[in-house]
Amino acid sequence: MLVFAEGPIAPAVVVFPFSILVVVVLAVHAAVLLRTNMPTSRKRIRIANAALMLFTTPIIAYGFGWVDPDVQDRPFVVTWTLIAGLVVLVLFLALFDAVNNLRLQRSELRTVRREVLAKGTKPASGDAAA
Repeated sequence: MLVFAEGPIAPAVVVFPFSILVVVVLAVHAAVLLRTNMPTSRKRIRIANAALMLFTTPIIAYGFGWVDPDVQDRPFVVTWTLIAGLVVLVLFLALFDAVNNLRLQRSELRTVRREVLAKGTKPASGDAAA
């Protein structure tokens, strides 16, 4: 077996069925997100990330299973540059989601503190954060 064999990075027989499975899972995930009860900011970010991943998955499959780096120099470079950029966008959306979750958590914590102070009772020692 040659280490630097000609052809795509991975066999298309393996790459494309796996990518179809990933697209189906992502589509189901996005459909479930639409029906889930959560804050709208969180839902928008997660649906945008799911849509971006749905767009990215076939391009990754093309990069791994179709484009040949030995024969198709320019399409190979363009494909993998696009893949790298899209993966960075997915990671930025995930980071944005994490920061948004921290914002929502702090807002909820403020609301709980106001409710506790309005009742005039002190929470038990392990019930609320200091």
